[in-house]
Amino acid sequence: MKPEALRGAVLALGASLGVGALAARRLSDFDLPFHLAVGRQAVAHGGLERVDDLSFTHPTVRYAELAADVPLYAVMRSGGPLALQLLGGLAALATATLLYGRLRREGPLALAGVALAVGAIDAYWLVRPATLSFVALAGLLWLLHAQAAPLPRRRALGLAAGQLALLALWANLHGFVVLGAGVALGHGAYRALCALARGRAGAWLPADAGARGGLALLTGLLGVAAVLLNPAGPELLLAPLRTQQDFTRITEWATTTPSFLYAHAPLTGLVLLLSVLALALGRGPCGRLPTALQLGTLLLGLVLARSAVRLLPVAVLLLTPVWVERLSWLVPRHAASRWLTASLTLLVGPWLWRSSTVSHGVGFEPAHFPIGACEYVRSARLQGNPYNFLPYGGYLAWALHPEQRVLVDGRTTWVHERDKLDAYFAAERSQAAFDALADRYRLEWALVRASEGEPFGRGLVDGRWAMLYWDDASAVYVRREGPNAALAARGYQLLHHLLTPGQVLQAALTGQLDPQQLAHDAALALAQAPESPRAEFLDGVAAWSVGDAARLTRATGALERLRPGHPGVGLLRQLAASAATGGR
Repeated sequence: MKPEALRGAVLALGASLGVGALAARRLSDFDLPFHLAVGRQAVAHGGLERVDDLSFTHPTVRYAELAADVPLYAVMRSGGPLALQLLGGLAALATATLLYGRLRREGPLALAGVALAVGAIDAYWLVRPATLSFVALAGLLWLLHAQAAPLPRRRALGLAAGQLALLALWANLHGFVVLGAGVALGHGAYRALCALARGRAGAWLPADAGARGGLALLTGLLGVAAVLLNPAGPELLLAPLRTQQDFTRITEWATTTPSFLYAHAPLTGLVLLLSVLALALGRGPCGRLPTALQLGTLLLGLVLARSAVRLLPVAVLLLTPVWVERLSWLVPRHAASRWLTASLTLLVGPWLWRSSTVSHGVGFEPAHFPIGACEYVRSARLQGNPYNFLPYGGYLAWALHPEQRVLVDGRTTWVHERDKLDAYFAAERSQAAFDALADRYRLEWALVRASEGEPFGRGLVDGRWAMLYWDDASAVYVRREGPNAALAARGYQLLHHLLTPGQVLQAALTGQLDPQQLAHDAALALAQAPESPRAEFLDGVAAWSVGDAARLTRATGALERLRPGHPGVGLLRQLAASAATGGR
């Protein structure tokens, strides 16, 4: 096999490993289910419904990403979760391919830069419209770079038309198009200034970048107009202002800190470091000084990276061309360096596999979604309007509509009224606010997040609500007086989802819990979540409480099997030893 063919085989293997590693990750993004539900509604009704049927308050839909939602639903309907997971891997491959197309003339360092970018984006390779935005941004960067070279008029017009078509599509794909339009407009303004400067500004505004600068500026302006071709119209351009308050309430919009980069995104930190070093030590076509475009892109990327953790992948895609261009002179263009950088692509797949924070398999991530809770709701046929943990709203809509409709979901102010969202977030902090919300919307049942140690759903544990279902991800409650009262009588008698195993153990040791009621609740928890370490531990505590040695032994063994080294194993053994010596 010829060297070039062998090198191509290495690249193909690296790409396959990367796609496979991402496709093996279960679906874990909280927003994906509501995108699937919206896509399903659009297919069923032939387009966007302006009055939302997924929520029982039937709010007005101001914006929807139908260019993403409908294809995502079509893939899910035709191929199931595995097809969606494969789509996520292919989206990463498409992004990498377009980014490499933008950089391929920079020599061997181009492949290393792309491999680092893919690895740095890592946890953000989720199946959701935002990931399709990465493809669109990489495509836009390729188009802008292709237009910067002297071109025949017909080709220049064709690339400009492609840029406008991409932005129009992107406007219906995901809200990051606002950033894309800004980048395109800035690029057009830069080239127009280069044309006006005619080389008088030196490396700052190089003359050769001013080719067809007027067309570039006009295309940038028309690109802003193209973005208006979306369900929200001009309102989409104000999306950062409209959703600013929501950002403070969503974890992934938290401000990026050095400690976050160190603990969760070390490769992103490396990209940021290389970008700064490239500004100081790098070279460009006109010497060591950067162009205005390079400096502006660097500043934009760093600001975005600092602004929010969700914007880190966008920053990586913007910054990678800058540091690769300016540092490419350090890597000689010979066979050894080409082989070395090609070999680096083989590391991307293993990195993505090992660094995954979600489980490998097919389907939705059980730790993220209320899968068992929704099955319980469906079988129990709960009546009335629900209270739901906001990130769970999408999955509830996907799994239970039309029999059940949600209170809120991740579409926030693009669908749900501001006062409703304010009331929801207040209800997470205050019992009085929760009671007011329940009365306002006549809430009869609730589906909340119930992962151990998390504080959501405090308003449900005041005695007026009964817990019916509990697993490691979620819990279901009903109002004790209402259409689900008969079910409430068969629910949990003592436990609620905010009690930690340590609190239950302490209460049992001090005689604060009725042993028979505890045994009833522990058995119910174990029946509903048989693979739950928490349920096994609680069953062991209940067994000790009622003096059932065989049940305690079984629970201890099961807990050790489920979670070797779990601290609860030692505690249960201490309880068994205490009971054997007459401690109970």
